[in-house]
Amino acid sequence: MAVDPPGEGSQPPDRPPWPGAVPPEGRWGTPPTTETPRRRIVGSLLILALVVVVAVAALAILAPGPFGRLFDAIRPGTTPVTELAEGQCFDGLGDVTEDGFVIAVTVVDCAAPHEAESYATFTHPEAATYPGEEAVTSMADQGCVDRFDSFAGISYARSTLEATYLFPTAVSWREGDRVIQCVLHSGDGQPLTESMRGRGE
Repeated sequence: MAVDPPGEGSQPPDRPPWPGAVPPEGRWGTPPTTETPRRRIVGSLLILALVVVVAVAALAILAPGPFGRLFDAIRPGTTPVTELAEGQCFDGLGDVTEDGFVIAVTVVDCAAPHEAESYATFTHPEAATYPGEEAVTSMADQGCVDRFDSFAGISYARSTLEATYLFPTAVSWREGDRVIQCVLHSGDGQPLTESMRGRGE
C-alpha cells in the first residue's frame, strides 16, 4: 500500500507541486484563501514515508531480516498504520525508524490535540493482476473525495481541511492488499482539537 496525491486537475497557485515537494509553510502546507474547486487530494512529503512500510507489511510478517526489523519499532500503545479505523484521531506521522519508515501511529482521543484523523476506508475490486498505479490512485482519488462530504459535512472543494490516502502497491497487491485509507488533517499546519466528523469545515 502507498500514499499519493494523484490525478489531473488544477491546484491553487500557492501550493507546491506534488508529489515530493516540501510544503513552504507548516507541516501540511498552506490552505487556499478562496474556495477554489480542488480536484486533487493533497498529500505531504512527511506522509510519503508510509509508502514502503505498508507495501511490505505482509512480507514483514512472513520474513525475517530488514522487513521483520521494521516491526521492532512498534511501541506499546501505538497502532500499525494498516489498522487505522474510520474516525480514529492520531499522532506520530513524523515518528520514523532509523530506516526512514513510519510504521505505527499513536491513536489519541479526538478531544486532545492531534495531527490527523482517518475518515474513510474502502477496498479496490479484486483483480488477478495489479491494475497499475494510475488506475488504483484514480479510484482512490475519486473515492476519498466522494467520501469526504459524508464524514466532514462539507465538500472537499469547499473545505479548509486537507486529505491524503494510502493505496495498494504492486508488492502489497500480491499479498492480498486491496484497502484504500483516507486521512484528513488541518490545512494550516496546526493540530486538530476535535473530530472533524460533521463539522462542516
